[in-house]
Amino acid sequence: YVAERGFHAAVQGDGRRGALPAIAAEDVRALWPGQAPVLGRPALVAALAARDSVAPGGRLTWTTTDARVSASMDLGVSWGRWEQRAPDAAAGTPPHETGSFLRVWAREGGGWRVLVDAEYPAAR
Repeated sequence: YVAERGFHAAVQGDGRRGALPAIAAEDVRALWPGQAPVLGRPALVAALAARDSVAPGGRLTWTTTDARVSASMDLGVSWGRWEQRAPDAAAGTPPHETGSFLRVWAREGGGWRVLVDAEYPAAR
C-alpha cells in the first residue's frame, strides 16, 4: 500500500500527468479505455498530454481495495476503483466517470515502479 498511497498523494500535488511518469518503469504499459496500449515512458508522457488536452482538468481519485506483494518482494499489484469529477464540481456532486483500476508494481533500484497501469470504465 505504501507505493500506491505515495502515488495518490503525488497526483494530488502534481496531477497524474506529472506523478505517473515519475514512478513509471522505463518499459511501462498503460491500458486505458478508448485507446491503443501505451508502451514505454516516452509514450506514456505523450499519451497523458493528449488525454489532458481532450479532457482538461477534473479531479481523478482512486480508492485502493487491496494490494499484494510477491513472496520475493519484487512484484506487487494493487487494485480498486477510480472516480473523475469536473474541476468545478460542487462538494457531494456525483462523479461523471467511474471504473476500476489495476496497477502492477516492480521493485527497481530500491524503489517501486509502475509496470502496468490499467483502467476499466464502469458499465453504463
